[in-house]
Amino acid sequence: MSTPTDVQYPRRIIVDDTDSRVQYIGDWALDIGSFDNLGTFGPPYNHTLHGTKQDGASFLFDFEGEFIQIRGAKDNRKLPPDPELFPLENVTLLAKWSCQVDGGAITRYSYYNDTNYMTHAVLCEQGHLSRQKHTLNLTVIIDDPDTQMFWVDEIEYQPFDGADLQNEVLKIDSSDPSIRYDNSSRGWYTDGGLGIMLNSTGSAGSTMTISFTGTQVALYGFNEGSEHHEKSSARYYIDDSMDTAFQTPESRLAPNGFNTSDYYNQLLFTTPKLKYGSHEMVITFTGVRTGADFPQWLSIDYFYVTSGENAAQLNGTGTGDNSAGDGTGTGGEVANEDSGRSRTPVGPIVGGVVGGVLGLILIVGSILLVLKRRHRRKAEPTSDYYGPGSFNYENSLASPGISSFVPVHPPSTSTPSFTSTPYQPHSPTSNSLTMSGFGVSSPSTPYSPSVGSSTGASTLMPNQNWMDMKTAQRNAVAGMAVERRHQDSGIRYPQGHTVTDIPPNYSVQ
Repeated sequence: MSTPTDVQYPRRIIVDDTDSRVQYIGDWALDIGSFDNLGTFGPPYNHTLHGTKQDGASFLFDFEGEFIQIRGAKDNRKLPPDPELFPLENVTLLAKWSCQVDGGAITRYSYYNDTNYMTHAVLCEQGHLSRQKHTLNLTVIIDDPDTQMFWVDEIEYQPFDGADLQNEVLKIDSSDPSIRYDNSSRGWYTDGGLGIMLNSTGSAGSTMTISFTGTQVALYGFNEGSEHHEKSSARYYIDDSMDTAFQTPESRLAPNGFNTSDYYNQLLFTTPKLKYGSHEMVITFTGVRTGADFPQWLSIDYFYVTSGENAAQLNGTGTGDNSAGDGTGTGGEVANEDSGRSRTPVGPIVGGVVGGVLGLILIVGSILLVLKRRHRRKAEPTSDYYGPGSFNYENSLASPGISSFVPVHPPSTSTPSFTSTPYQPHSPTSNSLTMSGFGVSSPSTPYSPSVGSSTGASTLMPNQNWMDMKTAQRNAVAGMAVERRHQDSGIRYPQGHTVTDIPPNYSVQ
């Protein structure tokens, strides 16, 4: 599952928890495979995790890069179930941790509070690091070793330009410039919802191309399961090789076994070993609807690329014609049987635009009136909350010499941070992306270290066309209009004294 920093830093080196460059301090245990089938976020990287229940245990990692992210797994297997919260859970009862780079605290996130979101959890991250060698230090906090266990999966960091990538494994996001989508037929869609950003298609014949230097490639995507989708097909070829077919598998049952569910980080295929060098791979979706259910779409979330002869072998277990994985491809009820028909409903768009414009005019007028009354008071500096998906921000302090992007209006910790709004990535309005309860800065917008007040919800709009973006902006602004009636304080000043009125320091709730 891609997040805003995947777009900001789309090409990263992956360091597994078993890598000798990770220095463990304290009592740590290696786990192989026990989390592979837990939850809906896919197996851990290379099927391994390092875990500890020792308070104060830590690990160090030296690197040279401008961005770093640590991922792990949530272990809720000994957490007492709470019927009042289910399917959510109280993640404050689980293990905790702190992260530092060069001795300064960096942004930390808590676990997702959905019981099925266990693996690939972002623990900490930091961007805009200075061009020098850095040291990451993660320290584990355990309150109850009988019920708490901390697990780390892998470290991702974006190296500086010109770094030696020989024998490394690269993670390349679907937004990377090395990937080209042939959208002449308008078959590719950029999807977004709950922090997800990937490219997908349900149109047979849609193609994409990725250029890479290395020896092997694996593709990961998304498997739609909010409604059942039948398996479909696609193919790829590398350079002048023959086509290799693979599947976009049908929807899978949720862990409860009663209904289908969305699954993330799903392996679609792993290529055979290639001769080291520059290669070009072309992927084509060939699926068609053959029954009552829509076919599983082909989704492009990210690639793993081995960049040397001695790089680690990519994990390649799967069930397709050529090591296809357990699932990907986004679904949703949008695959129109008549490709000549428009996928965009004109009526709702026109109505939304007109309503948005009228609402915007009213809001702008109100703002101008307030500004006039306040004698042109200066606004406090603001910074958009940066949060991948529904992650719950915990701590964000700039390390010495580091320009930090600081979340300043996180979701309230008194309510669950996960928003369980149904995700319909392929509805006709899928290009209008909104997120409630938190904001996400645009990938093209530099992160701002300024701190101040902020409005609650904001709008996520990666790669939208101009009209969709403006419509979403208007709707978001219109939805934030709030009428406030100020109360009489009851204070009366004695006669004969000069009273100086000082405007109050209002803050937006």
